[in-house]
Amino acid sequence: MAILASSYNLAFHHEVDDAVTQVPEVADDVFPLPLCGVDDVAEGAAIGVEMELFGEHHAFIVTCADGRFHAYRNLCPHAGRRLDWAPGRFLLKDRVLVCAVHGASFRVESGLCIGGPCQGDHLLRVGVEVEGDAVMLTSL
Repeated sequence: MAILASSYNLAFHHEVDDAVTQVPEVADDVFPLPLCGVDDVAEGAAIGVEMELFGEHHAFIVTCADGRFHAYRNLCPHAGRRLDWAPGRFLLKDRVLVCAVHGASFRVESGLCIGGPCQGDHLLRVGVEVEGDAVMLTSL
């Protein structure tokens, strides 16, 4: 799942069907914004979402555990690198997300690093909530 957006002209790109959908223009209050569909993130899985917002590029990780969605910046607190081993592809097993660069391990429910070079640190959480069939970004 990749999302391309600008602050007032948002477009979504879904890698599965390669469809592009235009979203209506957004006023000053841009949140909430759709990150992905609830069906895009299987239980126990993680996806990557890319977004241009306010002139800046943002990369997110969206996970689902026990039917609850969690989202974080795709940025390891250890060395500031992305966690995915390929764009949007993550090492994830038993609710533990592993940084592909240096092996830091994070709980998907809290973002807490439980092993590796940044143990005790957290991934940067972003606010999300479910509205209908969409996972919405509510804060950066």
